[in-house]
Amino acid sequence: MGGSGGVKKHHPKQLLIGMSMESSEYYPALDNKDFMKAFDVESSYRTCSQVPVFYFDYNEKQVHALFKAPVPFDQKKTALVYVNSNCGAKSGRSDIMRRVIALKDQNVPTHSWGNCDRNMEVTGSFDKMELIRGYKFCVAMENSITKDYITEKLWQALEAGCVPVYMGPHNVADFLPDPDAIIDYNKLGSPEALNKELHRLANDRAAYEAKLAWKGRKWEDLAPAFLRMVERSHVRQPHSRCQLCRLALKNRYRPQNYTTCLFDPEWTKDYPVK
Repeated sequence: MGGSGGVKKHHPKQLLIGMSMESSEYYPALDNKDFMKAFDVESSYRTCSQVPVFYFDYNEKQVHALFKAPVPFDQKKTALVYVNSNCGAKSGRSDIMRRVIALKDQNVPTHSWGNCDRNMEVTGSFDKMELIRGYKFCVAMENSITKDYITEKLWQALEAGCVPVYMGPHNVADFLPDPDAIIDYNKLGSPEALNKELHRLANDRAAYEAKLAWKGRKWEDLAPAFLRMVERSHVRQPHSRCQLCRLALKNRYRPQNYTTCLFDPEWTKDYPVK
């Protein structure tokens, strides 16, 4: 997303579009009202965007993949798999996982396969999805924490059928097929509490399998918020670039007063605007 200074419209009905899939933690201009007011339309990971660009687009193919049957409980490794190569993420996940790995009484050990604190022997490359599919638990922590910012890490974990240890936005439940599908690190708050929860689930097959029960539910029994996201995707089926073109064309004949997310009071009611 480039700066808006000096950008001028060449047509009175032209739209200036601010577009970014990256977090506002890394691109703070997204949280700057003075910057964002220059744009007519926003196309970002935020749900308030006129044309959202999510990491998981809720299209038919992606949704279908989520419901692949998981590896049976007794065929999975009783461990927490960790694959991370960005050791300096703003969210602090590397520090958290370093503390998890260092726990003396690990009821469920951590197998780190990435470049950060690796403790597994890795020769050559490996298929991440196949790797995490064989574990009961997997780490899916975002590199930065801000509302609506959910990347492929979470969706890969859900598709693979390992129970994700997730750390991300406060409203993650709005995106999930079942709010209980994850272990929310934000709610646990410490490596010790996480270790205790992993131990509980690893030793209670029924409790563990309840975290994955959504994969076998009827469509109408999934979380209403998830179903709304899927429906929203079906309504706006074309690629985001095509959607932007349609929006611009529609505006040419029927101009509208659009706004970016920082000027949307419904979206910002639980979001600090700078």
